[in-house]
Amino acid sequence: MRSVTNRPAGRSAGDVSRRDFLRIAAGAGALATTGGLLAACGSSSSGTTTTTTTTTTPSGRAQRGGDFRVGLIGGGPSDTLDGNNWLTMPDYARVFSLYDPLVIADVQNQPTLWLAEEISPEGSASSFIIKLRQGIEFHNGKTLGAEDVLFTFQRILNPKKPLEGALILSPIDLSNSKVLDKYTLRVAMNKPFASFVEQLIQPFCSLILPVGWDPKNPVGTGPFKFQSFTPGQQSVMVRNDNYWRSPEPYFDSVTVIDFADQTTVVNALLSGTIDATGQIPPALLSELKSNSSLATVVARTGGFTPITMRVDQAPFNDVRVRHAMKLLVDRPKLVEAVYGGNGIAGNDVFGITDPDYDTSLVRAHDPERAKSLLKQAGHNDLTTQLVVGPIFLGMVEMAEVFAQQAMSAGVTVSVSNVPYSTFYDSQYLQRPFSMDFWFANPYLAQAGNETVTGAAYNETHFNDAHYNSLYVQANATLDSNLRKELIHEMQQIDFDQGGLIIPAFYDVVDAFTTRLHGYYPYEVGGPVSNVQFRQMWFSK
Repeated sequence: MRSVTNRPAGRSAGDVSRRDFLRIAAGAGALATTGGLLAACGSSSSGTTTTTTTTTTPSGRAQRGGDFRVGLIGGGPSDTLDGNNWLTMPDYARVFSLYDPLVIADVQNQPTLWLAEEISPEGSASSFIIKLRQGIEFHNGKTLGAEDVLFTFQRILNPKKPLEGALILSPIDLSNSKVLDKYTLRVAMNKPFASFVEQLIQPFCSLILPVGWDPKNPVGTGPFKFQSFTPGQQSVMVRNDNYWRSPEPYFDSVTVIDFADQTTVVNALLSGTIDATGQIPPALLSELKSNSSLATVVARTGGFTPITMRVDQAPFNDVRVRHAMKLLVDRPKLVEAVYGGNGIAGNDVFGITDPDYDTSLVRAHDPERAKSLLKQAGHNDLTTQLVVGPIFLGMVEMAEVFAQQAMSAGVTVSVSNVPYSTFYDSQYLQRPFSMDFWFANPYLAQAGNETVTGAAYNETHFNDAHYNSLYVQANATLDSNLRKELIHEMQQIDFDQGGLIIPAFYDVVDAFTTRLHGYYPYEVGGPVSNVQFRQMWFSK
């Protein structure tokens, strides 16, 4: 599953000096706005590239008005409006409409202060001062204050019910954190946390809820206000006329609609039932490009759909088996078969857009070596089941291509394609061999989500004491060179021992009515301009 972010070349937030923290505030306006149905379909480099068939944004100012309808894959009875504890793609769109973060990712995934006016470290990053923008109101009229930020951190870190960002924010020492005045909070740390701002780029960690937040009446400071919500179907939100980034937002309302599969959602777009969608399969893209009333955008991202092997269960508890499974993948062919070439090959290490990514780690397709390793491990004729679902673009197709390629080494992989609701049942994160999806994150942020012991989404159950120690050290150091060395050592462990197979980093392919403007291709990997609906508008 998940959330959000990725980064272009340049320094990571953890390497930003105290003076640079102040400069980040100047970038807070960087995201200002510029101005026939289908049947079911069958089955480089790391720099950002974008191709588009969009029409040019018309001259003149952005216009208010209109009811925007966006269709996204996924959702079900567990859908939520909880800004600190969400899961699905439709959830992602809802929470970013209702709430604002302290720090947001810009189109190139650089951290940009949002609700925060300043975040600066004290001493050796053993505490941070957060100063908020003044005069921002929640939907119920309450003024945003430092106590709301502290409440949000307390909610995420509640030891009786820790939420998704708990491990990532675990260095925070709540007992010694203190509201200094209405708009200023000192966040104490129980150990230096140099990557604090970089970690806050994740919505799991910094979407701010008011003190006393009520799930029955969810209010935030976001561009749209709650009107109605039916889990598994849709949510309706209306414009927040008191939004702090006036004249945003422009739409009168936003309706987020859940869809079960890509073909259904594309048909809805072609029929005019919705105005925009993402995750367009290659087989459907040509039809959309030929429709003069629609625009399409392909954006390079650092998002990925990993194949996950539980390292604590046979046969994947043997590192030789894990290594062999990684060698089975012909990555360029998989990118072409699954994404129609709209992506780049991966090498089993996430964080490709992080400036500290180790580009020397390259995995070649080597079925003969895979056979040898499996023989050594006593699995000459390995048979296993890979559980997937129609959760994200290309997931099922990737599983099928992987199964075909595995045959070259005598490995039999049966693909179990389960419904969305089944995929996210009690067995989610427990299956020995499965898949998931991720948007792009800075390397340490992703590790805190996925591979460090105790991470909320440790699909592989990876548990390596040295790796965990490196994570703590890298998060703590203000020395950018040392930090890079520590991260490279972690990535080497991922490459050699980890339970993730990352064959590719996908491109995001979105489609929308040509009446829609204010769209930007984000590197993070989120659909429909990374669900930043506040900056979009309709031409008349």
